[in-house]
Amino acid sequence: MIYFQGKRILSAIFDMDGTMFDTERLRFKTLKQAAVELHGTPLSEETLIGSLGLSAKKAEALAKANHGEDFPYAQVRKRADELELAYVRDHGVPIKDGLLEVLERLRKYGLTMAVATSSRRAIAEEYLINANVLKYFDVTVCGDEVTQGKPHPEIFLTAASALNCLAQHCLMLEDSENGLLSAIRAEGQPILIEDIKAPAPEVKAGALKAYQNMHEFLADLNDCMPDLGTPELTESFPQAFNQFSVGIHGFGAMGGGYLTQIFSHWDGYTRPCEIIAATRSRMLRDTIQAFGRYSVRYGATSFDQTIDNLTMIDLDDAEAVIRMYDVAEIIGLS
Repeated sequence: MIYFQGKRILSAIFDMDGTMFDTERLRFKTLKQAAVELHGTPLSEETLIGSLGLSAKKAEALAKANHGEDFPYAQVRKRADELELAYVRDHGVPIKDGLLEVLERLRKYGLTMAVATSSRRAIAEEYLINANVLKYFDVTVCGDEVTQGKPHPEIFLTAASALNCLAQHCLMLEDSENGLLSAIRAEGQPILIEDIKAPAPEVKAGALKAYQNMHEFLADLNDCMPDLGTPELTESFPQAFNQFSVGIHGFGAMGGGYLTQIFSHWDGYTRPCEIIAATRSRMLRDTIQAFGRYSVRYGATSFDQTIDNLTMIDLDDAEAVIRMYDVAEIIGLS
């Protein structure tokens, strides 16, 4: 718990695109390209700007109002999703400067946290995992899981309820006018982190505080945080290795880390000489294989432990998976 701008705060709820990630500009580019491919002309700036923070249904209505009822918005949006995902998988998610410091600070001081995004879950989870920030959040609520999109308050109210927290005790971070209206109508504590287009002055006035960037918000967080003192030392993983190999079938960002932790404590004194992990995630395979190690994070305390001797294999490589089952003393299924 913290007191921020005189308000008692127990939780923080983050919008994703434009607030945590600098993806709105990328989205504009892929929507324009998809519209040209499928319709012959790009979406107008008026449509793109007006769609910021809107649900897919409301964005479609706006596109058809501006480009005609025959505009194939659903197909354009699907193609834009494909183009955007391809870019993110090749280049990574563009994270807003200062985001990681803000997430660390809020988690360190015991706040529960959620994501409330208009994006579909399939996209939101891939982005959060790709950016390595999913570990900070207790809850994610996505646009395809609510009936009323922003600027309706449903998504923020749903996230606050899932955190078991009253909206009035939640910081609600947004970048768009529609998102800010959603937070205001939820009667939360709206924080504006400006991005492409500033909200109208009368809407902006409803924010508890407005900032140009995350670093400005972090400065105010630092001012309201109590001194926690020096933390106590925490016992590390056992350093000795035994002669066994273990396997993880279905290694993911959460389940894989949990099983890795279990295997690294399996007898309390030694660790397996090799952990073989099978996953379909190319990003996880390439990243972990490059370093040969994996960090297990305790989100509530912002505490990390590093696991060495980790070998990643493709879950679709039948021969590699069979070899894993042959040599592993224990197989964990995730």
